[in-house]
Amino acid sequence: MKKPDPLTVKQLRRWFPLRRRALKQENTYEFALTLGGTVSAGAYTAGVLDFLFEALDLWQRAKEDNNPAAPRHNAVLSAIAGASGGAINGAIALRTAGWVFPHGPVKGNPFYDLWVDGVGISSLLSIADGSDTGLGSVFYTKAFDTLADDLIQRTGAPLGSDKTSPKQRSYLADPLRLIATVGNVTGIPYEIRFRGETKLGHELVAHADVVRFTLTIPGGVPNIPRARPDERALSFSDKDCWRYVKDAALATSAFPIAFPPRRVDQTFYSYAYRVVAIPGNDTDPPERAQLLPCWELMDADPGAPPDGYRTVNVDGGTFNNEPLDHARIALAGLGWHNARNGGQADRGVVLVDPFTDLETRGLFELPGLLKMFGPMLSALINQGRYKPEDIALAKKYDSYSRFLVAPEGPVPGKLDAKGKAALATGGMGGFLGFFNRAFLDHDFRLGRYNAYFFLKDEFVLPETNPIFEKTWEPDHKTKYGHVEDMPTVAEIPASEPDDDLDAEDADECPDLAPAPEDAPIPAANGPIRYLPIIPMMAPLGDKPPELAKWPKLNAMPDLKAAVTSRLDILYQQLKREGQKEEKDKDGKVTKESWWPGGAIGFAIGVAWRTWARSWACNKFIKAVRKGLVDQGLLDQNAP
Repeated sequence: MKKPDPLTVKQLRRWFPLRRRALKQENTYEFALTLGGTVSAGAYTAGVLDFLFEALDLWQRAKEDNNPAAPRHNAVLSAIAGASGGAINGAIALRTAGWVFPHGPVKGNPFYDLWVDGVGISSLLSIADGSDTGLGSVFYTKAFDTLADDLIQRTGAPLGSDKTSPKQRSYLADPLRLIATVGNVTGIPYEIRFRGETKLGHELVAHADVVRFTLTIPGGVPNIPRARPDERALSFSDKDCWRYVKDAALATSAFPIAFPPRRVDQTFYSYAYRVVAIPGNDTDPPERAQLLPCWELMDADPGAPPDGYRTVNVDGGTFNNEPLDHARIALAGLGWHNARNGGQADRGVVLVDPFTDLETRGLFELPGLLKMFGPMLSALINQGRYKPEDIALAKKYDSYSRFLVAPEGPVPGKLDAKGKAALATGGMGGFLGFFNRAFLDHDFRLGRYNAYFFLKDEFVLPETNPIFEKTWEPDHKTKYGHVEDMPTVAEIPASEPDDDLDAEDADECPDLAPAPEDAPIPAANGPIRYLPIIPMMAPLGDKPPELAKWPKLNAMPDLKAAVTSRLDILYQQLKREGQKEEKDKDGKVTKESWWPGGAIGFAIGVAWRTWARSWACNKFIKAVRKGLVDQGLLDQNAP
């Protein structure tokens, strides 16, 4: 198939603005969601989103009904960027955006059904083989496919059919974007060409990939730019298009080794429409640069679809676990940033991240070869996720363009545990939630609880912000606003000239002058009145959602029989893979079997049955027990 032509200047300007225009709606705060990777802690993110959409629904319905208690400004969600379980929650949000569904920890709520009543350890340890090609993954994941099929088929009652839902979800942009990160193991080939007699170049392969979707929202606020050719178009009436969302959701959550890799088919447009901003010359603005892959290398796969490229993918969090960059560009454009001053901010990114804890550093002595493998792998993944610009912006004091929702709640012995310590699913890298439904239910409720206080106290702007002009009555400010005394906080040094700056330095470093968009630092203890960007209507805002009691097990779950059976299945799959030969069309062996036969193969089987299987089972159970104890879910001396 003919590959896409390079983008024209007009197309680049249209689809990849350096500075994206604000939505054409007055008194509006536009926001994007960044949903971090989670594994089973996606139950927490699901609770946050469930409460957020409930609050938006009630507020929108109150405005439609001309309820005098409803402030008349607007908050518009225009994009969701997610990795792993975060992207799955984004997919749920898009699929259910056209219908009414119940909120809270109840059956029929898609966020609750999928995360809390979805997958448990019994299904993951199934003795079903599921494959005739060999060892695919540690766990059996057919349940994930079933849940994904259920999601894309899900419908509900029409909007406005009850007293709590709006007639249209006008707080969503049209189109609403979903950007799901995937770990593209196949890779995208690029080449850097240099001037020289050989005309050779430097070849590179990119693995941090994304799958993009746009959903048509009836009655939504027009979103600029409109849908691009590299974005899969979705609609509520066309169920077939949602199968691509299913593929992306399964791929972005394919935790390496534990879950099987997933295939994603992308069109050539998906890879032709990759554009970055590069610095301009002298005082010129940044330039747009289209990143075109080496098309000839992408034609090597004879099984690829005729209009695109097929890839093998693992968890999106492998290379980009908190895709803040994609959310920021969706709001601000390639070469700009969202205003951070509280008196000017009209756009911002909300990060929902269950795992905000600092990674532990433990390698200080030179290790042996085998002990170096794990730390090296972690270093490669962490470096791929490292974004210095996000660290720098996070340290800006008076910044109203990015917000964080993270776990915080009471656990036994602590009134305000934070991060993964507040999550029942937080142990074993987020896998612990699969071992008991109560863990998932607790974290879903905690997500709703934290979302209540986030909307009430944190997702706010100073009352001087223009979005509140002529839309808030004095009674609204009394009911929903709050006043804080803001202390001076240490931050990155302000961008002001040094006292000893001489004329030569000023000529060479003009950027030392204060930037006009920099926010002033409030005086110590200066009172500021804040108003919520999303006010909570009664009865939702009257009191916080009820928390679940911290789940505590009386005894260690009996996993030995299930783990042993699953290990036997894995052994058989590995053996089958090792005995398999592959031949070309002429019958020539292209891949020989490597599993030993005869006496050696017999000895391996005996060793597996008499020692290795029991050793692996005990190691797994010991790891689970340690995870439960460390997370405070099981007493050290429990049977």
